[in-house]
Amino acid sequence: MRTRPLRLLCPGLFAMVCLTATTTVVAAPASEARTPLLLPDLVANVRTPIWHADTFRAVNGTYSAWCGSYDVESCVPGDPSGGYGRDYNEILEWRGRVADPAQPCTLSVSSVINIDTMFGYDYFFISVVTAAVPQYDLLYREALYNNLPLAAQFVYQPGEYVGANADEVVVRFRVTSDGGWDGDDCLWPNDGAVQLDDVVISLSNGAGYSHDFEDGTLGDFQVAFPEGGYAAAPPAPAAVSVRAHPNPFNPTTNISYTVDRPGRLMITIYDLRGQLVRTILDGHVDGGGTVEWDGSRTGGLTVGAGVYFVAADFEGNVDVGKLVLVK
Repeated sequence: MRTRPLRLLCPGLFAMVCLTATTTVVAAPASEARTPLLLPDLVANVRTPIWHADTFRAVNGTYSAWCGSYDVESCVPGDPSGGYGRDYNEILEWRGRVADPAQPCTLSVSSVINIDTMFGYDYFFISVVTAAVPQYDLLYREALYNNLPLAAQFVYQPGEYVGANADEVVVRFRVTSDGGWDGDDCLWPNDGAVQLDDVVISLSNGAGYSHDFEDGTLGDFQVAFPEGGYAAAPPAPAAVSVRAHPNPFNPTTNISYTVDRPGRLMITIYDLRGQLVRTILDGHVDGGGTVEWDGSRTGGLTVGAGVYFVAADFEGNVDVGKLVLVK
């Protein structure tokens, strides 16, 4: 279990996001639009870039761009070394020029990824840079997916281009992680945060770019460093904790919670893909208590055996625990 400030202000913890009227995310349900994340303040700390072309779990073909490192040791016997660690803010960037800076430019980007990140805390973003906004997130993704297609679109207006001649557009693929629960501490064993492949960037006002990394290089992509360096800000004090007993369980488990003051508490169950299974508590509490989960979804259907997660959200703080249902 761990406690962190809740960063996800939406019905589901795992939605893509469309941030403004000029930013469109393909296939993102309107009901799952979310408030943009606020990155922690960063302090200077130079280190080796993480993004590189590699054969490790390549999405398609032999090579993908991998945001991960072989320096992250194996957490499970028989599992090869390789994964992602704490305090990531890793940026892979492409810059292109528009034909006419006096005209708008619609930028479209598509890609395919494998992703293996701790849901609710560690993220993959597709972002752009404008003259007014140093980093504008078009969409983000989290949790565990293989061969996941992503697409987003952004309209640059005259005056929003960047570069020395104010005629450039910038696309960023970015991975962030917090200070724990990753491959470094083996609380979230993983195969690296993201493998990125088959990137296609098109411009309505200029020449685009595509790259599949099969030449073993990052192509025209460059590793960029965040302003101020790395290292996340310290977490906020805990206000909630959640435990389950028995665990593993069959057919029911008791989920106990504690809070440090009266307030609203929501306890939800998610599967490994980050899909909501059931909300088992949503209301005002005065202190600790216990609720039961009988292994059923909303509507009463019984879930299959496997790993699930319980999330307790108490007034902006969240604690997450793992549940194992055996049959």
